[in-house]
Amino acid sequence: MDQKSSFHQEAKLLLNTDNKTPFNDTEIDEILNLLEVFVDVFFNNISTQN
Repeated sequence: MDQKSSFHQEAKLLLNTDNKTPFNDTEIDEILNLLEVFVDVFFNNISTQN
């Protein structure tokens, strides 16, 4: 199992724990992509302030 699929499985477990309507694989991918965008924005914001 590569790192990306391992990360996906861990995210799926975290997001679906105690969730009455679990997320499917496509929704997990979209959530992870959105989080990556936030990380990029946050990182770029920090790096331009210095």
